Amino acid sequence: MDLIGSFLFILFLGRTIAAFDQTVPLVLVSVLETIKYPLKVTFMSCWQESSRLQFFNALNDRYLTLFTGDHISHFEEDINDHQMFLVVDLCCPNTADLLKSAGQLLYMKYRWLVLDSELLKKKLDEEIQTRQYLDQLSELPLLVSSEIILMIRRGPEDFVVNYVFRTGYDEPLTVETFGTWTNGSFTDRRGLVVTSVRRLNLRGHMLRASMVVTIPETLHHLTDYK
Repeated sequence: MDLIGSFLFILFLGRTIAAFDQTVPLVLVSVLETIKYPLKVTFMSCWQESSRLQFFNALNDRYLTLFTGDHISHFEEDINDHQMFLVVDLCCPNTADLLKSAGQLLYMKYRWLVLDSELLKKKLDEEIQTRQYLDQLSELPLLVSSEIILMIRRGPEDFVVNYVFRTGYDEPLTVETFGTWTNGSFTDRRGLVVTSVRRLNLRGHMLRASMVVTIPETLHHLTDYK
């Protein structure tokens, strides 16, 4: 087998995901514009080149956009990792193991968008979709500092975007509305933008330790000596 043949063989190994419709990348762009945060967006997926190209075209003029495989070994931390936004697809065969292996990366430094490309194609009730997401994420340490975002489709051009977290390791997952996207327009429904302020109510969960930061710049140097 020649070099080109070998490349194509590797490229198409395993399960791949067909192209999304044009609205899904647009919803992601709206989410990124609303949080005003990441410089780099990394997709860790098994998607076909057509799907990758859809997101690349939507994002690349505003963000450094990278694509890797759906395995934690493909993830590389760097000095600007606090400015990275990660996207995964629960339909990819290795995503479940990727998320389990991510550990504290799920509640420190990174924002994540968790998609289910199959759910986005189905006409299911919002509550049913939410429950399917929660069932798949139920064993993960999505703690109160987590910024894990779920995208749920309610209609052809109607989406709801939610956060999901728990107040402690043994607590149930809580769904928190981030915003809605309808006919090309995103509405931020968070009320309070800062996550730590928005989630002050820990519902009686006992804190084992806490840290008070009085100089905001400190938040950018918590891992300097990692």
